[in-house]
Amino acid sequence: VYGIGVNPAILKWNFTSGRKTVPYFLAQTGYLWSSRNVPPGDTSQDNFLSGAGIGLHYFFKPGRSLNIALRALHTSNASIGNHNPGINTGLQLSIGYNWWRH
Repeated sequence: VYGIGVNPAILKWNFTSGRKTVPYFLAQTGYLWSSRNVPPGDTSQDNFLSGAGIGLHYFFKPGRSLNIALRALHTSNASIGNHNPGINTGLQLSIGYNWWRH
Protein backbone atom coordinates (compact mmCIF):
# COMPACT_ATOMS: atom_id res chain seq x y z
CA VAL A 1 0.00 0.00 0.00
CA TYR A 2 1.26 3.48 -0.78
CA GLY A 3 -0.28 6.83 -0.06
CA ILE A 4 0.14 10.56 0.05
CA GLY A 5 -0.93 12.94 2.76
CA VAL A 6 -0.95 16.62 3.62
CA ASN A 7 -1.25 18.45 6.93
CA PRO A 8 -2.43 21.92 5.92
CA ALA A 9 -3.26 23.00 9.46
CA ILE A 10 -0.70 22.80 12.24
CA LEU A 11 -1.40 25.12 15.14
CA LYS A 12 1.39 25.78 17.66
CA TRP A 13 1.18 27.48 21.01
CA ASN A 14 4.52 28.60 22.42
CA PHE A 15 4.75 28.57 26.22
CA THR A 16 7.41 31.28 26.38
CA SER A 17 8.72 34.03 24.13
CA GLY A 18 12.04 35.72 23.59
CA ARG A 19 14.10 32.91 25.08
CA LYS A 20 16.69 30.52 23.72
CA THR A 21 14.56 27.43 24.49
CA VAL A 22 10.84 27.58 23.66
CA PRO A 23 8.55 24.61 24.46
CA TYR A 24 5.24 24.37 22.58
CA PHE A 25 2.03 22.39 22.17
CA LEU A 26 0.66 21.60 18.72
CA ALA A 27 -2.59 20.40 17.16
CA GLN A 28 -2.75 19.24 13.55
CA THR A 29 -5.25 18.05 10.98
CA GLY A 30 -4.85 16.71 7.46
CA TYR A 31 -5.84 14.30 4.72
CA LEU A 32 -4.43 10.91 3.62
CA TRP A 33 -5.12 9.11 0.33
CA SER A 34 -3.89 5.53 -0.11
CA SER A 35 -3.81 3.05 -3.00
CA ARG A 36 -5.99 0.60 -1.01
CA ASN A 37 -8.44 0.85 1.84
CA VAL A 38 -6.74 1.74 5.11
CA PRO A 39 -7.32 -0.01 7.42
CA PRO A 40 -8.05 -3.09 5.25
CA GLY A 41 -11.64 -4.17 4.75
CA ASP A 42 -14.77 -2.32 3.71
CA THR A 43 -13.42 1.09 4.77
CA SER A 44 -12.07 3.83 2.48
CA GLN A 45 -9.00 4.99 0.56
CA ASP A 46 -9.68 8.51 1.84
CA ASN A 47 -8.84 9.23 5.46
CA PHE A 48 -8.49 12.23 7.71
CA LEU A 49 -5.61 12.77 10.10
CA SER A 50 -5.66 14.46 13.47
CA GLY A 51 -3.18 14.67 16.25
CA ALA A 52 -1.58 16.53 19.09
CA GLY A 53 1.95 16.84 20.32
CA ILE A 54 4.59 18.65 22.28
CA GLY A 55 7.83 20.08 21.06
CA LEU A 56 10.77 22.33 21.68
CA HIS A 57 12.49 25.04 19.63
CA TYR A 58 16.15 25.66 20.48
CA PHE A 59 17.39 28.96 19.02
CA PHE A 60 21.15 28.68 18.72
CA LYS A 61 21.70 31.90 16.72
CA PRO A 62 19.51 34.64 15.20
CA GLY A 63 17.32 33.22 12.45
CA ARG A 64 18.27 29.58 13.17
CA SER A 65 16.67 26.95 15.37
CA LEU A 66 16.62 23.24 16.01
CA ASN A 67 13.18 21.71 16.51
CA ILE A 68 12.17 18.41 18.12
CA ALA A 69 8.55 17.22 18.47
CA LEU A 70 6.63 14.15 19.61
CA ARG A 71 3.16 13.73 18.07
CA ALA A 72 0.33 11.26 18.65
CA LEU A 73 -1.66 10.61 15.44
CA HIS A 74 -5.16 9.31 14.69
CA THR A 75 -6.53 8.21 11.29
CA SER A 76 -10.25 8.03 10.50
CA ASN A 77 -12.41 8.03 7.35
CA ALA A 78 -15.12 10.10 9.12
CA SER A 79 -17.73 7.47 8.10
CA ILE A 80 -17.40 8.09 4.35
CA GLY A 81 -16.68 4.34 4.04
CA ASN A 82 -19.05 1.56 5.09
CA HIS A 83 -16.95 0.96 8.21
CA ASN A 84 -14.98 3.50 10.22
CA PRO A 85 -12.77 1.69 12.74
CA GLY A 86 -10.49 4.69 13.22
CA ILE A 87 -6.95 3.82 14.20
CA ASN A 88 -4.41 5.42 16.47
CA THR A 89 -1.50 5.27 14.08
CA GLY A 90 1.12 5.74 16.72
CA LEU A 91 3.76 8.21 17.80
CA GLN A 92 5.87 10.30 15.47
CA LEU A 93 9.20 11.81 16.49
CA SER A 94 10.45 14.61 14.27
CA ILE A 95 13.65 16.61 14.33
CA GLY A 96 13.99 19.67 12.15
CA TYR A 97 16.14 22.66 11.35
CA ASN A 98 14.51 26.05 10.74
CA TRP A 99 16.01 29.16 9.19
CA TRP A 100 14.64 32.49 8.12
CA ARG A 101 15.81 35.93 7.16
CA HIS A 102 15.22 38.91 9.42
